[in-house]
Amino acid sequence: MGMRLAIAVLLVLANGTLGRVGSALAQERADRVRIYTDRTKNPPTVTTRTGTVVSEDAAKTVFMTGTGQRIEIKNTDIADILYDGEPDEVGAGRVAENRKAYEQALTSYTEALRRVNRDNKLARANIEFKIAKMHTHLADAGSLEARAKAIEALRKFVADHPDARQTIEALDMLSRLLVLDGRPLDEVIRAFQALRSKHSDNKEITNRCDLFESQLLLEEGQMLLKDRRDEARRKFEQAQTKLKGMLEGADKADALRVRIGLAQCKAALGQQEEAIKEIEAIFAEAGDDPALRAAVHLGRADCYRLNGQYREAMWDYLWVDVVYNQDREQQARALYFLHECFENMKESDPLAAARAKETRDRLLNDPRLKDTRYQKLAAK
Repeated sequence: MGMRLAIAVLLVLANGTLGRVGSALAQERADRVRIYTDRTKNPPTVTTRTGTVVSEDAAKTVFMTGTGQRIEIKNTDIADILYDGEPDEVGAGRVAENRKAYEQALTSYTEALRRVNRDNKLARANIEFKIAKMHTHLADAGSLEARAKAIEALRKFVADHPDARQTIEALDMLSRLLVLDGRPLDEVIRAFQALRSKHSDNKEITNRCDLFESQLLLEEGQMLLKDRRDEARRKFEQAQTKLKGMLEGADKADALRVRIGLAQCKAALGQQEEAIKEIEAIFAEAGDDPALRAAVHLGRADCYRLNGQYREAMWDYLWVDVVYNQDREQQARALYFLHECFENMKESDPLAAARAKETRDRLLNDPRLKDTRYQKLAAK
């Protein structure tokens, strides 16, 4: 009887210990994850959770709370992560970065990288990314030398961390700088294809990679239209092939976005009437979702703009700027091309020059549009 009682006591104690293991693990570190709660506000609101970052990849971050609860957080919901053990210089870098003192931030992050423990791999990768990002900000100021350094830093980050939390953002920045530098985007597209293959069971990231790759081809084609039309045409044809392959099996929202991209391809390839007809059909199916309505207006505006119908395009871009402006990237894109429309309307509209300047100033200076892709393009 005494022996059975002793064994029972030991089992109870063991179970209690095991139940506390998860909590103990979470308390070993004090990582702080800042998560967006409302990105429509200016500035966006965030909440902070404290615990342990267990792992990160391009799709998600696995986090253990202080009570031992294991949760997965989509990377798109994360504003930033403050890692336990990161040097004080990282905090100083964040302060400088928020003040747009990018040279000072770069200095702080570079010193932080020198000091951070090599075993603190997630914190180290985050600092390396921030260094590449600061080089990118400096390149956005217009320095060709800074652009070369930024491209080198981003390439190194992607090569060293092909499946990190920050990899997709790094590829986004790299693609933009390569377009500005007149270089091909093959390396970025290959990186997206590798991510898609690795996360083939994650629908969100595969769709994101496919749509991103198609968008890169569309943007590259648009950048080439003025001076290298034959090459631009090949890019639109590649995008068209990619998008057609995505259409089958896509859910309704993704299918509509794919069809918008296909309409843009048709407009660029001289099939304007078919493109507009397709966009009008998409309008009838778009429903009330603001992001989807904005995508349709942007798609129709692009079709008009690519055909030189700048006044018609203007109205659709204005719809996104004034009404369907909940998504920062969509609003920034609308303002970017709205500026182009006004620039091309100067001869026929005496107010167009002033409107072009006002539109560009808003895009560059609106804090809500900070770090959006098209704000950076406008700043080149």
